Amino acid sequence: MPAYHLNMKLWAAAVVTAFWVAAVLAGPVPQKPANTGPKSGEKDLQTVDLRLLDARARAGSVEAQVDLGIIYFEGKRVPQNLALARAWWALAAKNGSEIALANLRLLDLKDDDEEGGVSFFGTPGRGHRFAFVIDKSGSMEGEPFRAARAELVKCMKQLPRGSPFMIYFFDDEAEWLPSKNPPTAVPADFRWVEDWIWKRDTGGGTNPIPALSMALKFQPDTLWILSDGQFFNANGTIEQLKRANPRKQIRINTIGFYDRSGEKTLKAIADAHDGRYRFVVRE
Repeated sequence: MPAYHLNMKLWAAAVVTAFWVAAVLAGPVPQKPANTGPKSGEKDLQTVDLRLLDARARAGSVEAQVDLGIIYFEGKRVPQNLALARAWWALAAKNGSEIALANLRLLDLKDDDEEGGVSFFGTPGRGHRFAFVIDKSGSMEGEPFRAARAELVKCMKQLPRGSPFMIYFFDDEAEWLPSKNPPTAVPADFRWVEDWIWKRDTGGGTNPIPALSMALKFQPDTLWILSDGQFFNANGTIEQLKRANPRKQIRINTIGFYDRSGEKTLKAIADAHDGRYRFVVRE
């Protein structure tokens, strides 16, 4: 082999080796940070016709639902409204949008980071739409039911102003707020709802399924379940919630009250739905 061919091969090998060593010493190439904001389509949301976008979203366009949520989240062309952003993204996620689901998780992080968030017996809520499913079976008679209602009233008055909420009590059947439209977190509604809460009484068994069916149709962001015993149909209750909330759009917190007999079921529900379980000890 001619000498100059050998020298050229040696020179090329030296160059490759030098680049390899430099790359190792420099470490991995820095990647551009991912966009941590909510995601939408590629269109310019600053110029899109909002009336047409709203009409498309209401007609069932998943892309329009996602983009309308973006507009309300950012509040650049309309007043910022996180509740409406969540509502549109939740609808899009229900229709199969992974982007909407990611945006909901981002909104949940924002809610969790806010100070002064609402909680019920120490279990944190998220979002701007809330439901409570409270055991009023015979075993809750007396002090347990009084304590549960007192904390319920306290939590209700901590809800973000204007947030829709619903309350359902259960024994063998369900009992719910007697209102055509859900009340909102304002003083006028607090007064009549508190009066209604304190007029409820105990009796009967422990079957939350009818109350949960109605609570799930309300589509809250956070749902609390409080009970002092084992459910009549524990497996049926778990399956009911699994079918209704497969993507964990609803956070379900559970509270075991003075009695641990239903703890296994309540823990399983909270674990399966991005919630927290807490046992409340009788004082």
